[in-house]
Amino acid sequence: MSWWEDDAPFRGRIAGLLGAGVLRRAEPLLEEMGRLAPSFFAPRARLADRHRPVLERYDARGDRVDRVAYHPSYQEMTRAVYGFGIVRPADAAGPLPSVAKFALGYLFAQAEAGLYCPVACTDGVVRVLERFSPDLASRWVPRLTATDDTLLQGAMFMTEKTGGSDLARVETRAEPDGQAWRLHGQKWFCSNVDAGLILTIARTSEEPGTRGLSLFLVPAEVDGARNAFRIERLKDKLGVTSMPTGEVEYDGALGWLVEEPGQGIRAAAELFNLSRIYNAVASVAGAKRALREALAWTREREAFGAPVARQPLAMQDLARLTVELEADVALTFEAAAFLDRVDAGGDDHDRRMLRILTPLAKLITGKFAVRAASEAIELLGGNGYIEDFDTPRLLRDAQVLPIWEGATNVLVLDALRSMRKERTLEALLNDARRRLPSNGELAAEAKQVTEALDRLEEEAPAVLDGAEHRGRVFVERLALAYRAALLVGSAGAERERHGARLWVEGFLVPGMEQEALDLSDGYDALVGL
Repeated sequence: MSWWEDDAPFRGRIAGLLGAGVLRRAEPLLEEMGRLAPSFFAPRARLADRHRPVLERYDARGDRVDRVAYHPSYQEMTRAVYGFGIVRPADAAGPLPSVAKFALGYLFAQAEAGLYCPVACTDGVVRVLERFSPDLASRWVPRLTATDDTLLQGAMFMTEKTGGSDLARVETRAEPDGQAWRLHGQKWFCSNVDAGLILTIARTSEEPGTRGLSLFLVPAEVDGARNAFRIERLKDKLGVTSMPTGEVEYDGALGWLVEEPGQGIRAAAELFNLSRIYNAVASVAGAKRALREALAWTREREAFGAPVARQPLAMQDLARLTVELEADVALTFEAAAFLDRVDAGGDDHDRRMLRILTPLAKLITGKFAVRAASEAIELLGGNGYIEDFDTPRLLRDAQVLPIWEGATNVLVLDALRSMRKERTLEALLNDARRRLPSNGELAAEAKQVTEALDRLEEEAPAVLDGAEHRGRVFVERLALAYRAALLVGSAGAERERHGARLWVEGFLVPGMEQEALDLSDGYDALVGL
């Protein structure tokens, strides 16, 4: 079994974004990850979920060590996925683009969501160091991207008791100590808590709000000894339990400035935006795994004289999940493609598109991941609720995705802010319109998408000029229309055209969200029966 080979819609999407030349370079890695995800990672992920990491505060002599003990299954996965080079996948010609990296992550995260968080954190540390601190990057990036035992994983300790998304309330303080700084304070949510290198925010001046905040790199060890911070406890989490999240107390921990003092939010924004794309990839990966489980069960399970997958109402459920997944995959990987363009020196349009697609993809896909896991459980029935099956874990793991790196309302506000200050709405509407065909088999659907975009453009001034209570509905409708443009604009094969029609008729057209999809033809090809 290969989760790359059996997913023709995803292969087609990635091929279109990478182009033939880069796809030839990336495909051996994608094929290998597609094989390893179900055969190697998935069974170990099941074990790691049931055997959670444990914090060992003291060694046998009573010395404080704050060591996290893992089940061997998690350790095996860790060695394998970093050994795969997932943080910076490359071939003999050099590093592969972000679309390829996230495609590998999509395959991997269908098997294991917990460990994909440390991968995201590690890549985030690499990105921030390379953009803001060449000296620190030259020292540490080789170890952050290592594929052997020299690897140091990354983490980001930002959140405090005083507030989650409101970083203006950060109380951790930093004091200069020669060329370095000493940090004091508590961090409340610290995922990958025993990572070797940590990015963290601390206050370097008494300026109010975020102006006095700076970003630091804090190593877990200094000159072979543990740095001056303690892991107080591990969180007893609902999901992603294979990966340890803890509470940390800085007690004079040594750290180095990553950016100029007071520029911490500017540097951290780079980290948050990358993490949001990772979050979206994890979301569509979890939704895909949920759909896999639902399809596998409903194909085999018979009820009332026919397989469940052939029952009319179940067909509606499976078709909706399939179409929405493909729309969300399109949105997520379009964001990844714009990240590649911006990293390659893209123009103002590319930057504005990345700016708006990042919060859009994260807020849409996070919600969908939870709903897809819940729908899968319902399609399996009572067995779907039992821990012998993977669906309960998928639901538990999915619930973090709408929350982390900005809950839905925070992301809506961020998207609206970008529309006001950076004209991202104009960029998005133009980008959507240029994708739509003016003739052909989907001309009628393209016209409906154009009309939806026009309505959004007309409504935008009222929302952006103060009607913030309408913001969430507006942003969600904007995402509906843009995903419609992606599906209609890229539909080539009959299966793709069928899916695009279902999206427009069943999700986009006002008042039809609760209507039944027309599955009179194309259903088998759509869901893979």
